[in-house]
Amino acid sequence: MEQEKAQNQELQAVQEKALRGESEKHGQQLKELRDKLEKTEQELSGSRDKSKELEQLAAELQPYKEQGQSLTTELASSKRVAEQLTADLADLKQVSLNTSKEVEELKGQREVLQMQLSASASELSTLKSGHKDLSSKNENLQLPHLTP
Repeated sequence: MEQEKAQNQELQAVQEKALRGESEKHGQQLKELRDKLEKTEQELSGSRDKSKELEQLAAELQPYKEQGQSLTTELASSKRVAEQLTADLADLKQVSLNTSKEVEELKGQREVLQMQLSASASELSTLKSGHKDLSSKNENLQLPHLTP
């Protein structure tokens, strides 16, 4: 019996030792898990802080984003206006070129008309001179008839 009692005590001691070992092992694992939890909570808190900072930064940048969008719209509008002005300028250059050609044609026509006018004036002068001569001759011819 004593041997049984000794064996039971020894068994109980082994079991208690094993239980203490397991308990220490579980305690260590629990400590590690708590440390990991604390670290994760700190990281989560840091992430929340960074998230809040980013949200605040996004809110601060929103007016610049809106301004950028507005400027982009204005730039597109200005680009369309510039393209239209460029097209208008090309049209005006063509009109100017056509007008210059017409002016040159009119100058040529004017020169022709001036030459015709000069020729007509010269012809008129010749005709007047001829008319004077004829009038003089006519007077000379009529004068003797006037004397009875």
